[in-house]
Amino acid sequence: VEYPKSMINFGDYISYRIDFFKDVATMSKVSFDYNVPEENLHIYFNKTKLQRIVDNTITNAIKYTFAG
Repeated sequence: VEYPKSMINFGDYISYRIDFFKDVATMSKVSFDYNVPEENLHIYFNKTKLQRIVDNTITNAIKYTFAG
């Protein structure tokens, strides 16, 4: 399987994924404190692979962070 790469604004992408997981975090009594960087950071990467990496990291943070 070939995974095409594209240019991705990394700060905006992280914000988008955090918004996706906000309800799950709220149910776990966890909240995110994320500040979008002032400068644009772009990466050349595959969106599917990036989503797997970022989602796994966020879900692990939710699972293994104490409430509050």
